[in-house]
Amino acid sequence: MKTKSTKNQHSHTIAKRIRKSLGFFLFLFVLSGSFQTKAQMLVPFAGSNTLACGTNTVLRDHANFTTYANNANGFPVLDARLNAVIAINGNYITESGFDYVRIYNGAGIGGAMLLNVSGTGAINFTSTPGQTVTVQFISDGSVVMQGFNLNIVYSGACFVPCSGAPGANSVITPTFQICPNGSTSISLLNTYTTSGFTYSWVASTTSPVGPFVAVPNGTTPAINSGSLTVPVWYQCVITCTNGGASITTAAGSVSVAATTTNSVPYNEGFEGVPINGTLPNCSWATSSSSVICQTHVVANTLGRLPRTGSKFAAFFFSPAGTDYFYTNGIQLNAGVTYSAGLWYRTESTGFTNWTDLSIMVGNAQTPAGLSSIVSSNGPAVSTIHKALGGVFTVPVSGLYYVAIKATRTASGANYLSWDDLSVTVPCNLNTPSITVTPNSTVVCAGTVLSLAAAGGNTYLWNDGSTNPNYTTTPFNSGVYTVIGTSTLSGCSNTISQSILVNPSPAVSVLVSTPAICAGSSANLIAFGANTYFWSNTNVGNIISVSPAATANYTVTGTNQFGCAGTNTIQVKVNPLPNVTASASNTLLCQGDALTLTGGGALTYQWSSASLLTLSNPVNTNASASAIYSCTGTDANGCSATAQVPISVNACLGTNKISSSSKGSQVFPNPNYGEFTLEMTAGSKLVEVMDLSGRIVLSTTTTEETMKINIESLAGGIYYVKIKSENVTDVVKVIKN
Repeated sequence: MKTKSTKNQHSHTIAKRIRKSLGFFLFLFVLSGSFQTKAQMLVPFAGSNTLACGTNTVLRDHANFTTYANNANGFPVLDARLNAVIAINGNYITESGFDYVRIYNGAGIGGAMLLNVSGTGAINFTSTPGQTVTVQFISDGSVVMQGFNLNIVYSGACFVPCSGAPGANSVITPTFQICPNGSTSISLLNTYTTSGFTYSWVASTTSPVGPFVAVPNGTTPAINSGSLTVPVWYQCVITCTNGGASITTAAGSVSVAATTTNSVPYNEGFEGVPINGTLPNCSWATSSSSVICQTHVVANTLGRLPRTGSKFAAFFFSPAGTDYFYTNGIQLNAGVTYSAGLWYRTESTGFTNWTDLSIMVGNAQTPAGLSSIVSSNGPAVSTIHKALGGVFTVPVSGLYYVAIKATRTASGANYLSWDDLSVTVPCNLNTPSITVTPNSTVVCAGTVLSLAAAGGNTYLWNDGSTNPNYTTTPFNSGVYTVIGTSTLSGCSNTISQSILVNPSPAVSVLVSTPAICAGSSANLIAFGANTYFWSNTNVGNIISVSPAATANYTVTGTNQFGCAGTNTIQVKVNPLPNVTASASNTLLCQGDALTLTGGGALTYQWSSASLLTLSNPVNTNASASAIYSCTGTDANGCSATAQVPISVNACLGTNKISSSSKGSQVFPNPNYGEFTLEMTAGSKLVEVMDLSGRIVLSTTTTEETMKINIESLAGGIYYVKIKSENVTDVVKVIKN
């Protein structure tokens, strides 16, 4: 028998065999006379599963005793083997009269119904010895409840213990080659009807006589080979634990075939296969009502010839029926349109016994599930090579097989031959719909252009970029082209997008004065665009600015296309000088010498009502009280002004010459440190201060006349301050 040769099929077969082996292991564990516990088992929503004899467990509905679903109809088979008793105890909560827990006699739901309950209640059921039962749960299309929770407990024995040496046994291995990296099930021919056996598998990759090594986890009657790339021989040592007698089977072998092809484009010209032989494993498969498909060289009789190369394939007609030829597995993708085709011819006599020739596709190397791609729609008759082909899609991605189906009557020409079978992807039928969406079809020079490609899996732009989201900064109009490719089909499509690039203005900016003094202003002038907007929110090509400190100003100019350009200019701000103005004395008598001194600048100008000079310092005579202003200019040409007030009195000698408007008088004045102070009546605070404002003498009095002595003080001008409750008076005193 031929076998399939694809990774997916082998994976499926492996999984199936592992499940089978695991179930067999559980079965044999029970044969040993010991019961095991399985944490829990769920009734499938649909379909069935099996609980091995001797396995105690908790059986629950498909929702694990929470809230089951509508339209459930599943059932597990509880295996009792020859003599085990099964106890089923627990509770159920279902929709009364609509959702049921049922127990049937035997394996499946075709036997007699032993129990049928719904609503809320308890189940207490015990089988007869050796009675296998089936538990079914069925729900309707509305109202769901909690479900059920049942304890499954085995008692008795599934089988009786063995004695003496195990009976003769042998190893079952596949009669066909498995495909590279595939796996297969290795098992024993005979099943023992007693319990108490142990199994120990060994394997050799050298020869049927070893050396052998233990197979990992090889302790069950059936094991899985795992992935194989070379031939392997297997033996099993079987021991009856009651006495320890053992037998060793003869070695059984597993053969591994050559690697196969499973990609598109798929082409088969039959050149690399045996001559006039049957089709090898892991390459093709056939099924026939007659002889299997064969390969040939040159002409046998009546014009049978290869189309290309030296070999071809053929069906032989005897008797009437249908022949199938299957390719090896080919990976196909949903959403792709494929083309399948071949060249065929019949014997030159032109008999019409080949009533139909079809190309089909399916997911297994069997007639079941095949879908037609193309048919000859009548007798396949041609004395020259004739093409037959069509296109097809598959519903889901996966491994598929292309089949040649030929139906014939029992009479007529002997052979239907074909050559050059192929499966390809016609890109004219799989052109991906590629789109390009720009952020704008009109952009300004120097701005970012974004182009988003879609519809493919990979992309190639005309500058070599492979990102579907393409960005650039163009300065000239142009055409942008992308090739989008579908990874499913391998087909590509090209699309272009034209982009108009308008020029951006070259904006220039000037400043009327590169540097200004603090508090001054400068004019900024922009040109090169149509409209202008400044960073300080002003608009227009000329603006006036008065920054407090050095600052940058940016202007954005926009042209007639709406494109913008920018430029930045700096206005430097020099600080004002810290100008000071001082006098040799600020309280003078008429005619006293006065010196005015400015500081903190490079050049100076003094001014008052009677004075204007560029000299510094300034020497003059006091004539009247005045405020003298000093304007200083630094090296940057920045100016600041400081002022000094000068008070000038008449100073009339020893008489009561120094008086105030409030009535206080001092005499003699000037003096040599002793003088008389006349004041108004009342309590007073009398303070004598020097020109800096420092109090050098302080006293209180209620007298209207008092003597004051300042002989210990240096000569100069002093002030006497008289403070009463409501009046403050100041009188100047000159000490010689």
